[in-house]
Amino acid sequence: MKTRILSLAMALAVCLGLMVPAAAAFPETWEESLSCFTFERQGAEAAVSDGLAVKLPAPLDLPDNSINGYNLASKNTTWKLENVNPTDDVFLYVTFDKYGKDTDGQYMLDWFGELYDDGRLWGIGQVDVVENPIQIAKLGPGESMVFGMSSLLDCEMFYDGQIDPDAVYELTICVMDVNADPETGLYWYTNYYYKLDDAAVAAALSGGDTTPPAANTVGGFSDVKEGDYCADPVLWAVDKGVTTGTGDGSTFSPANTCSVSEILTFLWRAKNAPAPTIANPYTAGSADGWFQDAAVWAYENGLTADGAFPAGEPCTRAMVVTYLWKLAGSPAAAGSDFSDVSADASYAQAVAWAVSEGITTGTGDGTAFSPDKTCTRGEIVTFLYRALAE
Repeated sequence: MKTRILSLAMALAVCLGLMVPAAAAFPETWEESLSCFTFERQGAEAAVSDGLAVKLPAPLDLPDNSINGYNLASKNTTWKLENVNPTDDVFLYVTFDKYGKDTDGQYMLDWFGELYDDGRLWGIGQVDVVENPIQIAKLGPGESMVFGMSSLLDCEMFYDGQIDPDAVYELTICVMDVNADPETGLYWYTNYYYKLDDAAVAAALSGGDTTPPAANTVGGFSDVKEGDYCADPVLWAVDKGVTTGTGDGSTFSPANTCSVSEILTFLWRAKNAPAPTIANPYTAGSADGWFQDAAVWAYENGLTADGAFPAGEPCTRAMVVTYLWKLAGSPAAAGSDFSDVSADASYAQAVAWAVSEGITTGTGDGTAFSPDKTCTRGEIVTFLYRALAE
């Protein structure tokens, strides 16, 4: 059974006995739970809903899972949720989450909320359920409710003061057992994902192309668009000759893992690609190839050691800040406050320096640095841009 923890308000409702006594068996499988409700767009959008489904070329990582697609919505999108279960063994409950990108381009949970019986989606803390008479919506058999995207956007303005064009919104329909234990909160749930795109929805309604309008590309690369978190860093990298792209040069591949040979080549080019002044110091054959001069330069500048050159090894966040710190002369810096960077870690000074220079603010809510997390090419050029761009 899929499990979630009930919200404080919903757990209180269960404890106070606000549910109808069970009269039938609760669905035994998730597939059975789907027959307990219908969830559909309303108005003109209902006729073009299939055309507003976007399938992604690669999975999009959210904090708790990865998704392969989402649906497009407008500020006028509304949905109707109906409990079609004929008996009173279940009720429906709706939650929502808003995910936005952090400074490293990773999606993180910004805030969340629930559907209330006034038909609005209220963020947690946005409404005082003790002082306000409205209650969390609990749809019993035959009951339905219409609610819309406008509520989500109201929440976003309340919390963030602006609408995030990159946000992903998750609506969760929960099929709850009327006898649900508030301590465990066991129930079936189904997630629906949406992104705001008024233009694409309008095009679908007018019979035009439902493909979201393409943003202008950056640096001549088809896979980096204006507004992407790494757009400015990529443009800088192209201008400085740090990168020429991947494959035939028409792509940058920002989501690809960045190897040691790639980041050291980026750094070498950023330093004007100086010619080596020593012989190749590495184990024979390990540093042969397009990256050889960059590898030898890295050794000369104390970024690597002799032995086998780790050309294909993924570059981690700890490694990139260490490279940048050493190139800056290994300056002393006060310790960082990250929970996962111990004072005696080999990269502790590098991380502290990177924070002081505005190169990183950490990951997630900023309490962690994630030193062992591997970096993508987009993340690497963002680090370099923050450290080296004038």
